[in-house]
Amino acid sequence: MTTLHRPTGLAAAFSRSVFRGEDVCAAAGLPVHGAGPHPHFDDAIWDFTGVIGLPRYLARYARILSFTEILNPQWRELAKEFIFARLAPDHPAVRELAHAYRTPVLISTVHGRLTVLTGWLNWLTEQGVDNLGEVTQQHCAAYLELRKKVRDKHGVVIRDSSPGYRMDIVAVIQELGYYKELFSADGYVPTFRPWGRRTAYSVAGMVRRTGNTTPPLSNDVFQPLVAAALYVVEVLAPHVMKLQQQLQEMVPNRPGRNNRERPDWRVEVPQAIDRHIQEADPFDVALDHVVAERLADGWDQDDPLLWVNLISLAHETGRHAFHYTWLPTVRGHLEKAVREVGLAKRWGRTAALAERADGRGSVP
Repeated sequence: MTTLHRPTGLAAAFSRSVFRGEDVCAAAGLPVHGAGPHPHFDDAIWDFTGVIGLPRYLARYARILSFTEILNPQWRELAKEFIFARLAPDHPAVRELAHAYRTPVLISTVHGRLTVLTGWLNWLTEQGVDNLGEVTQQHCAAYLELRKKVRDKHGVVIRDSSPGYRMDIVAVIQELGYYKELFSADGYVPTFRPWGRRTAYSVAGMVRRTGNTTPPLSNDVFQPLVAAALYVVEVLAPHVMKLQQQLQEMVPNRPGRNNRERPDWRVEVPQAIDRHIQEADPFDVALDHVVAERLADGWDQDDPLLWVNLISLAHETGRHAFHYTWLPTVRGHLEKAVREVGLAKRWGRTAALAERADGRGSVP
């Protein structure tokens, strides 16, 4: 009888994955800006910075998955297959797996999973393990024991790790077993399940709590809190919305601003200066750090333009920046205007009146 031997090593790792050539975002149903990067399975780095709808709080580094830090090249392919499966559970090759998760996860979640997985795989490499079939429960327990302590870059223990962090480690180690049929080159032996039937929750020592453990607020706290929230929404919010509109109008977005036929700065900047004179509108004050930079660049302390916000003046013409090469041409005109109308901070000059929360009149 002839026995079929599965390819091992690099030959298997880079030749048999069912995801070869797949567009990751397309498979995961993630919309991408037309000009944004479209990561493919074969890429060593998956760049999701072009994905539409990612939360603004998600840092740029968390939108990029790099598999290059995994020391064993064979396991880089395995890691990509695992992450792909978590992102695209509806892929035909994934939905056939009996134990695979059926709900797609977020970019931030798989970034965390990859970080944990990289640590686990590289630790195995350091222990001389180069095939997941060699992994035993002793390896799993030893690695978890190591990660129960948080260490600095010198290896000195700082504190105990959190149960949540330990649960993530156990979960990743266990989840590799759920996808072993999918992996093209490696995997745990079929009968091996890390920590047996125990859940990652229990292995990590998480304490299960039932019900709401937060005590209710007393009325002496709750009533003023609600009153303040209503005041913000009903009284202050309309003014805040107007300020938001003003902020948007400050951003230079004039159609055709790159059109060569638009008026020259030699025309528009003096016109903006004249408007300040005609409307008796003070020029905006420059920020403190800008003034400090000007002084460091050699500006005179008594220069009448030292505190003028030149960028704000440029914005009035629809431009993003004021070029200092313009200054010699407009200096005389601008100095005269500053003497006439002066300087003032942008906000609060003509602040709208709002009723006080205590009913004692109005305040700006």
